[in-house]
Amino acid sequence: METLVNKNNFIIQQPQLVYSKSYEIEITQKIISESDVNENITSYNVKKSLIKKDAFGFLYSLDITKRKQSNQEGLRGMEYYLSLFQKKIILYVDELGQFKSIVNLKEIEEQWITSRSDFKKRFKKTPNISEIIERLNLLFSDMESFIKVFNQSELVSLLFPPVYTEFLTTESYLIQQKNYEDFFGAISLPLLIKTEIIKLPTKDNKALKMSRQGHINKSLFKEDEIKQFFRNHYQKYNLIVDFDINYIELLDLDSKYVIDYAMQIFSVKIGGVYLFEQFSKVITVKE
Repeated sequence: METLVNKNNFIIQQPQLVYSKSYEIEITQKIISESDVNENITSYNVKKSLIKKDAFGFLYSLDITKRKQSNQEGLRGMEYYLSLFQKKIILYVDELGQFKSIVNLKEIEEQWITSRSDFKKRFKKTPNISEIIERLNLLFSDMESFIKVFNQSELVSLLFPPVYTEFLTTESYLIQQKNYEDFFGAISLPLLIKTEIIKLPTKDNKALKMSRQGHINKSLFKEDEIKQFFRNHYQKYNLIVDFDINYIELLDLDSKYVIDYAMQIFSVKIGGVYLFEQFSKVITVKE
């Protein structure tokens, strides 16, 4: 993390008093793998509430009151099914705003155990269904595994950005890490994120505007393994020339430094054989 002396006349910190705020979230995603195209739009209505601050950090609840998904075929159908018993998530974040733990993971695991037989029956034609269930057993029983997966979700990225520090100023920035687990099969995509303030509040616009731009963390990027992965899966491996990664978040924080608006653009292009595109948007719902 790179820092300079704080020359702001304010410190960006999380609200200390209990509050609730409602959002609409939409995530549009497209994956092109050779000639195969897979598209999906997921929309949420979410209520984010600060329950309390204590010795463990800031305790929040996320209540997902509505969730729609345009594509429920194949693995997308599994994704939708699993979302049904994750409608309420109680979590801790630290002073920086970084997500740390799920308080009600045991409750979520119990819902998974209750639904597991139905899940297996519903998706019995899915290749390697027994292996998938074993991985889900681990996911819902192990805090560290769940944190790794949930931490890369758009809900965490855009509603709980790790930006609350006196070292983020108009004249300095943060370099932070973000890791997308199992992005290329079993191989992760590691990013370095540059977080900076791009506009201070004004009399006419009270929002504090930030950007978070990402690029490949070359020290952790397993380029040779990823190339081997594509060599094993595609006949057109010779078309893989380079890795083109584009990642940016734009955040508006209100006068209490609570997320008011956020968007994320994330794309990964691997030569001429693979393209991942995602656009996410968060807007406040006035109550």
